[in-house]
Amino acid sequence: MNTINERIEKVRSYFYGNSKRQNTEFAEKMGAKTTTVSNWVRIGYNVGEGVASRICDKFPINKIWLLTGEGEMLKQEKTTSPTPNPTSEIRCTEVIDNIFPAIMKMLENMNEVIKTEHQERLAIVAAAHRRDNQIDKLIEQHDKLIKIIGEISPAARYLLENYEEKKKEKEINSK
Repeated sequence: MNTINERIEKVRSYFYGNSKRQNTEFAEKMGAKTTTVSNWVRIGYNVGEGVASRICDKFPINKIWLLTGEGEMLKQEKTTSPTPNPTSEIRCTEVIDNIFPAIMKMLENMNEVIKTEHQERLAIVAAAHRRDNQIDKLIEQHDKLIKIIGEISPAARYLLENYEEKKKEKEINSK
């Protein structure tokens, strides 16, 4: 049993056999939908510690076994011995040793996602800034053209009037 998904499947089969209703009965006991239970037993589906805790609350399952696959599936009856059990301390350390790298990897992945999203947003802002600069330059060029046209218009009117007068004078002189 390499994955928690396989171990959940084993718990389900152990308590409900291989009947057609095993998924439904297990889901009812867990207070979950049958599709949710189907996801839990699908290899690769990420089952959180909360689900493992709920399973261990509803069934006499060893949580360390469910999370890591180490130890016995069923909870052992508690002994009344006042001395601490060194093996349980070792198991706790092993669980921490197994879970800590996974948590660190998850945090690294989250950090990468955040960095990527940040870079994408910076690229969008930079593109918008470039567009704003281009628009500002176009407005500047437009204003210059309007000014030039404004300056050309009176001069063009003057030349046109002079041309018309000179044309009339030429016609009169040629007669």
